[in-house]
Amino acid sequence: MSNRFVTEEMPADELTPLVTIVILNHNYAEFVGRCIQSVDQQEYRKIQCLVLECGSTDDSLSIIEAALDEAKNPFFRLLRRDTNNGQVMNYLSALDNIEGEFVTFLDADDFLFPKFVSTHVRTHLNSLHSAALSVTDQVQVNAGGQVLAGTCHWHQKSRALETNSGWANITHACSWNFDTPYQMMPLDIPSLHHVPAWWSSWLMERWIWSAMSGIMFRKSVVELLAPMELSAELRDLSMDSYFARLAHSVGGTLVIESAQGGYRRHGKNKHSGYPVLGGQTPSGTRDLLEKFNKCHFVARQTFTTRYLEMRDRLGGELYYSIAWQLMSNQDFLDFAKAHEEDRGSWEKTLRAAGAARPDLVARSSALSEPKTPAIRFKPLGLPKLALLKSGLGEIVRRFAPTQAEALAVSLHASLSEAQRSEICLEWDYQDAKRGLVRRFIANHWQVTRPVIAGNFFTAHQRALITRIFRRLLDPAWQDTFLKQLSDDTGGHEWGKDQSIAFFGDPRSGRWQFVLTGRHLTLRTGSKQSQVFGGPILYGHAASGFWEKPGHPKNVFWTQAKAASKLHEMFDATQRKMAEVERLPHEYEIGFDTAAVGLPARLLSRVQKQQLNAVLHSLMAPFRAVDRARIADCVARQGGLDALTVAFGHANRISAPDWDDWRLQGPSFVWHWQGSPHVHVWANVGDDPSEPVNARSGTYIFPEHDPLHF
Repeated sequence: MSNRFVTEEMPADELTPLVTIVILNHNYAEFVGRCIQSVDQQEYRKIQCLVLECGSTDDSLSIIEAALDEAKNPFFRLLRRDTNNGQVMNYLSALDNIEGEFVTFLDADDFLFPKFVSTHVRTHLNSLHSAALSVTDQVQVNAGGQVLAGTCHWHQKSRALETNSGWANITHACSWNFDTPYQMMPLDIPSLHHVPAWWSSWLMERWIWSAMSGIMFRKSVVELLAPMELSAELRDLSMDSYFARLAHSVGGTLVIESAQGGYRRHGKNKHSGYPVLGGQTPSGTRDLLEKFNKCHFVARQTFTTRYLEMRDRLGGELYYSIAWQLMSNQDFLDFAKAHEEDRGSWEKTLRAAGAARPDLVARSSALSEPKTPAIRFKPLGLPKLALLKSGLGEIVRRFAPTQAEALAVSLHASLSEAQRSEICLEWDYQDAKRGLVRRFIANHWQVTRPVIAGNFFTAHQRALITRIFRRLLDPAWQDTFLKQLSDDTGGHEWGKDQSIAFFGDPRSGRWQFVLTGRHLTLRTGSKQSQVFGGPILYGHAASGFWEKPGHPKNVFWTQAKAASKLHEMFDATQRKMAEVERLPHEYEIGFDTAAVGLPARLLSRVQKQQLNAVLHSLMAPFRAVDRARIADCVARQGGLDALTVAFGHANRISAPDWDDWRLQGPSFVWHWQGSPHVHVWANVGDDPSEPVNARSGTYIFPEHDPLHF
């Protein structure tokens, strides 16, 4: 059969791309009818429109059904969801239903002008540049529909006038002609600019889009960039703040100057709660820095956990270029060293950034395919990367925090003699009941009597302790840990139920700083053979002492979901090996404990990729230097092949997911227990002879027991 070519006889409609519009509604009964009507009035006809109704408690459903009955076009379809899970998760729940090559996510309180779709499609089919997304301006209207402003003032289309901005004026381009598709015709658009992907959008102040309802994406980009798990972390994000920035990094943006829709400002929308004042004033009450940081975190997680797919789809050079934008200098180096097979690609990224080539020593990688060599960087500190003209250096400076160790040394120096007598102990201090305390760990314990929030510490010292606590965690997880601590201590403020101690002396030799509380043990100090300075513990009792199936609102449950996904990939033989009636006790995290379960060397390539994702999930809450040390320690032990994975039937309440599971290697143990609530015990190091002093139970001073056990 011969290939089919475009001819004059071929119907134009066969060559015209299908566009999907997803209308998202939650309690917008007064606006959703006008929104549906604006889609019905589009001059472009090859449309699929999904009306996504998400758990509204007002009259939305009846108004939607009436509007669909009155619609002139048959391309509407109603999708119903029982709950409202936030904008991103709501929209992504419809991803499998999207059939168009292009997609617009339309909030139900906004509306489109009749030429919106045709303008965007002509732009995407221009003769000079393709792009991941296009954006038109919008007029701003109030709840009643009166126009307040003829532009979205945060839409930075004026950047096109900047000297050497990198924006290309392509207004003169031609575009595919829908009526005679074998011809290219003038665009007939007043002003069109192409913004290349290298013009980084990962600076908070660079927001070149109007709002979600003014954007049209290529569906393939949305599918590629969708986070792997629709987790609670996405609830506070807006669809545009995540997808616009990351999609631009992949394929650039086409900026259309004309307004092709209306953005509604009204009391229900916190993103546009303020009146229009003119100028560049914020559009609402949202904390823009917090929002940006959350988007940055989710983008980074998506890019690293879907490493193989992203790299293969984008190509190595583009993948590592974007990864560099999303990471600090040291994070990028730590990530690159795990992928020696991509050396040519990531070295080009470093050269483009003007970095001096680090001194590299080949090592096997713990977080890549077995037997894949890795690289190890000499401790040179942060590389002095020259700034690209896009200003990416501002990102790496922003995400280069002060080291926790330096803060701990400062804290120690600030202590009075009276304070030192209470919380500074000898390196090998032995307690009559607890034994070697610098190696001690329990579910709920207090290392010394004074609590952080009391009068024992000065305000300056309390601030230092808080900064140390935060610096031991990944920035995106710091508030999550504070929520966990509040939930697990009856709502008490940070520091009221936590205590600290120093072992040894930072001024003269080995030392360790430890911070303890209910479901919390964190450590740091001088260089030691163990990651974290010794065993650590984290946990959460989100819905009471006896958590319900699925662990509602538990901040760490996504880790168990990742492990459960790995189990789903096992065949019958692998499951028989991986499943045990009962795991070792949760506190049995010494390296002399016999391993149980399925050896990872028996996993397929795809299964090992998911095991890699599980490891990333476990490490994600902690700072980059600890994540890198975990990778290095596992590599020294033989990489993924040296690990075993086991799932325990006892205490399983969340089937098909697994509440209790365990990863173990020669000197690696990560024990995850979900009964009666989540406890996670971790012990990783270079030296398998290092002892562990772990106990199950409560070891605190009675006057400080928040739950009065």
